[in-house]
Amino acid sequence: MRHTTSETTHAFLSDAQDAYDAYSVHPYALPDDINGAPVLHHLQSVHHVQAHEMYEEHIAHERPELTDARAIFRAWRLGEVLAVALPATGAIHRTLLLTTTTGPYVVRGYRHAERAPVEREHALIAYMQAQGIPAPAPLAMPDGETILEYNGGYYALFPFARGVHVLRTQLSPRGAATMGAFLGKLHRALADVPHDDARRRDLRVDTSEAIQEAIELEAIMRQHPLRDEVDRRAFARLLSQRQWLERQSEDARAQAEGARRALFALPTQLIHGDYQDTNLFFEDETERAISAILDWDPAYIAPRAFEVIRTLDIVFNLEPARCQAFIAAYRASYRQAQAESLAPIATYAHEYRAAEATHRRGWIPLELALRWGTHNVGAIQPVHLATSAYGPTTTDPLPLEELDLAAAVYSWTRAHGFWIYWEVYRHGNNRVRRFIGPAEFIPFIEGWRMMRHYLRHF
Repeated sequence: MRHTTSETTHAFLSDAQDAYDAYSVHPYALPDDINGAPVLHHLQSVHHVQAHEMYEEHIAHERPELTDARAIFRAWRLGEVLAVALPATGAIHRTLLLTTTTGPYVVRGYRHAERAPVEREHALIAYMQAQGIPAPAPLAMPDGETILEYNGGYYALFPFARGVHVLRTQLSPRGAATMGAFLGKLHRALADVPHDDARRRDLRVDTSEAIQEAIELEAIMRQHPLRDEVDRRAFARLLSQRQWLERQSEDARAQAEGARRALFALPTQLIHGDYQDTNLFFEDETERAISAILDWDPAYIAPRAFEVIRTLDIVFNLEPARCQAFIAAYRASYRQAQAESLAPIATYAHEYRAAEATHRRGWIPLELALRWGTHNVGAIQPVHLATSAYGPTTTDPLPLEELDLAAAVYSWTRAHGFWIYWEVYRHGNNRVRRFIGPAEFIPFIEGWRMMRHYLRHF
């Protein structure tokens, strides 16, 4: 099933670490300023709006989401709201789809209790745009701010995106290859983002705590009426998942911790955090190019292979043909992005050779030596940015051994995760019910062992 932005159901959806939704925005074709204020703003302060300033008596009787939407949208001074819709899907952040006198927009209401995570997302979007990544930006209010504080929450406004959204079940191998190629380029661009202010996840889990969490959830679900087959399947899956955890020996836990440490011994960098179909838009139905990537809120520091494995699971369900296409395109794209990033080094090498020919002294200026990491121009082997400040890697962009390690860690962390149960049965977020898996819990690693055979020889 394919959706374009002309459809009223075109979604602007978002999520947290294991969510499965996307939001809809224009692919960076925004004017330089709106009402005289720059679109991209580095968020020196939060724009405050009091509720009583925004409400009008003639709309007080309308639905709360419509009233809120009009109140929030008015801060941008872009016209009047004609209609409001809630997306059919979504996970963490509240989203309202607006039809207005100046066009369609999306209001994103963050669930964060603090402003800092919203600032980080907006700053990262601006950085990605500067790197040529089609990361749609939030619109600025007349005072230049992109964050609105309203009734104790934080909001941002995005215009709708142009393009085609292709559901994961409908993605062709060509679409999978396009996604892989784009992720390779994206990871190369993200490699240069400083780690200082980035969110970190060490992927550490505690099996005993997870078992207790499952028991607590079971008690909550027993109090919740099992309304339909989905509820019954969810309860059976939760029991199966807890029982699997209880069967894990101390040796298995130690092995899992060893795998986690080995994974984080690999180079780490900022990754998107939720790279999947609902956060991507294709330029058209040929699935040959990505026009927009959305939802930068979950971005965190981790090895690249972890994000790749997560996408193979969530989007492609480990289907061999599409996984092969994705991985092959990723590797080729990452190598190309590396080569482009190494172009300045070729310039430095030329400078070195010219200096050597002139002075015949056989030394490299300090700045060039630091960039090269070697005194042999003909054997330049740049080091990964995660371990050195001097240049990108030229090693295999995604060896199977790294994927194996990431798959083991991903499988273990997923087995300890109960996010979807909390969302549905504690927070009443029924939009994520469709992501509840089969009644029997089977760890991801079982499927990976079967599928990896197809990746060995290409």
